[in-house]
Amino acid sequence: MRNEGGYFTVYAVNGSTLLAVLGGDGLNVARLHLEARPTCNHLAGLLAL
Repeated sequence: MRNEGGYFTVYAVNGSTLLAVLGGDGLNVARLHLEARPTCNHLAGLLAL
C-alpha cells in the first residue's frame, strides 16, 4: 500500500507468520521486493529452530 507518508507492505514468512514493512516516501520498492524473499526465508529458518 502507498499513502502520502510512504509505504506499508506485508510478506508471508511461513504459514502462520507475516513480515510487515513500513517505509518512507524514499523507499526503493523494487529493491524491497528483491530483498524480501531471502529475508523471509531466513526468518522462516530462524522460526523453525
